[in-house]
Amino acid sequence: MSVVIRNVRILSPNSSLHQATEIGIEKGLFVDPTTIKDAQVVDGQGGLLIPGLIDCRVNLREPGLEHKGTIASETRAAIAGGVTSVVATPTTDPVVDSPADVRLVLERAKASGLCRVLPTAMLTQGGEGHHLSEMAALVDAGCVALAQGNRPFGSRKIELNALKYAQSLGVGVILDSEDSDFAGGCAHAGQIGTGLGLSLNPPLSETLGLGADLDLVEATGVNAHFSRITTKNSVERIKAAKAQGLQITCDVTIAHLIYSEHAIVNLDPNFHLERPLRTEEDRRALIAGVIDGTIDVIVSDHSPHEPGAKLAPFPETDQGMSM
Repeated sequence: MSVVIRNVRILSPNSSLHQATEIGIEKGLFVDPTTIKDAQVVDGQGGLLIPGLIDCRVNLREPGLEHKGTIASETRAAIAGGVTSVVATPTTDPVVDSPADVRLVLERAKASGLCRVLPTAMLTQGGEGHHLSEMAALVDAGCVALAQGNRPFGSRKIELNALKYAQSLGVGVILDSEDSDFAGGCAHAGQIGTGLGLSLNPPLSETLGLGADLDLVEATGVNAHFSRITTKNSVERIKAAKAQGLQITCDVTIAHLIYSEHAIVNLDPNFHLERPLRTEEDRRALIAGVIDGTIDVIVSDHSPHEPGAKLAPFPETDQGMSM
């Protein structure tokens, strides 16, 4: 089917395309709208026409967690939302920690024929934090970055060695900064979480982890991306590190920009997240960080679940929100 969309503005701020126009689509490709005959005409009503989005943090669940989602189902969902490329986390079951695992993800993404999948792989074998993975082979197989996800390193020395190895290969790392001694609670350590009698995750869990990770990144010179920051303190520390010349980037989830800890007052399990929703002050600081460029990327952290995973009492439900 051929379509002409009129009265739209192409979102491309740094090019001459950033203007009101009309476009033609024929056989799935953009064409000159004046060359199309018998096209369906759609009024864009002054809306924005944007390039395909890249979501830099998505849990595709495959391999191993296909009861929650598959590469085919989640890339289909991505395309429906205008996302044409996704960076896949390696924390599947089993984790992506071998070249064969990376190839499997790429092959199934190709077979699905939908959006582009950019796989990441684990920094340590099995994600257990004790022995380094075959990083060079993982990169050769097609992974775009190395990560540890929500799995802690066995020690800071092991993390240091992992970052050194990644730096020597010229591959970037994605860090979920958290101190395992303080992590694990299902709610922010504030009045709401305390009043509901939930296990608590203090901001200190993130800021302690972030501080140590920043020191190790500076020591090794590795290209590092800090994922899912949630606190005002983290925004301030990353802003200061960038000002000092550290070559780092970071992201925040959509949920943490929209919601604060108040979202859990009714114990809605959809708000039981791996990184808890923080205070309103934190939320506003995250928004300010996006506006001033401290935060580089907004991610979905899309985490699909089977319906039953969210039917238990709040603390017992699976963490994560499907976007």
